[in-house]
Amino acid sequence: DITENRQLEEQLLRTQRMEAIGTLAGGVSHDLNNILAPTLMAAELIRHKMTDPHGLQLVNMVEQSLKRGAGIIRQMLIFSRGVSGQRATVQPRHLLNEMETLIRETFPRDITLDLDIAKDLKPVVADATQLHQVLINLCVNARDAMPDGGTLTLVAKNAMIGTDEVRAYPQAKPGMHVVITVQDTGCGIPSEIQGRIFEPFFTTKEVGKGTGLGLSSVIGIVRSHGGFVSLDSAPGRGATFKVCLPVHPDEHEDKPFAAAFTAMPRGNGELVLVVDDEEIIRETTQHLLEGYGYRVLVASHGVEALELFKTHRGSVRLVLTDVMMPVMGGAQFIRHLRLLAPELPIIVSSGLLEADELSEFETLGVREILAKPYGVREFLSAIRGGLR
Repeated sequence: DITENRQLEEQLLRTQRMEAIGTLAGGVSHDLNNILAPTLMAAELIRHKMTDPHGLQLVNMVEQSLKRGAGIIRQMLIFSRGVSGQRATVQPRHLLNEMETLIRETFPRDITLDLDIAKDLKPVVADATQLHQVLINLCVNARDAMPDGGTLTLVAKNAMIGTDEVRAYPQAKPGMHVVITVQDTGCGIPSEIQGRIFEPFFTTKEVGKGTGLGLSSVIGIVRSHGGFVSLDSAPGRGATFKVCLPVHPDEHEDKPFAAAFTAMPRGNGELVLVVDDEEIIRETTQHLLEGYGYRVLVASHGVEALELFKTHRGSVRLVLTDVMMPVMGGAQFIRHLRLLAPELPIIVSSGLLEADELSEFETLGVREILAKPYGVREFLSAIRGGLR
């Protein structure tokens, strides 16, 4: 019986194909992020200054389209690089309770929700926003699979995952996991396409109703958290997705996930050195910072930035630098800068970062890393926080 060998071979070939697609997606995403970053900030700035109602409506439409594009790129990066955000101790119960509220308020009334969360559910180390995205993608897919109504079941429990169960998932390790099950009573998934549903841009939905990035981002997020996703489905008996995440070694729970609103932070005349090889990004960033009370110096690469810093060493309060630049890139620039100013606050912005780069920047004392494209509030908050 060579069935298992064939399955492992198919898994290897599928993994190699996904890695090739991921490399391409990562490169394209980097360039698109550099294009979207200044336009998204510019749209927000125009909206704050717009008084004409019709013009405001058009700007809002442009801004929403840009954010949608940025969201698609974000999903591509999650798939291709397993992009990680802010990790903290997260109690999945909070996210599932939020999903319950969202489903009951927005899903069709002919879809019944059945929720079963273990009272002793353990916490995990995760990016709460990304896990929220995983649940939304799976639940929306389940909804779309039940156009005539049905039952959506969400189950969360602790489970010990053994060595045999993780053999097909190289990134996973045996041990205690939180298992979140999303089950629907919809049309099911034919066996001949089950091997492709996690590929980016593969979709069975009609044109305009799906990008084909939902499940690829799900598996990218879960893998980046050290977990795995399994599927059990057949035509006519629905689909069951199981998201398995390793539990946090400590038992301390987090606070419920919530986004706080704060006023736009302003500067007090501090001098900021902005380093980026994209002229439009330099111009937009300079305009934004000067509009919110900062003074700005701009440079197109590390060598030019070092010369500027030496000239204004006593005045520069913070450096904002890109990573991929000609002549001298961000990492090399920061290493040289640290010899001149060991304690100077530095913020890195990039459209694409690898795990080893993140580790290096942390070693170099970088205050924060901004993933392009970012909004005005996120950007200004990072600048203000870096100066504290």
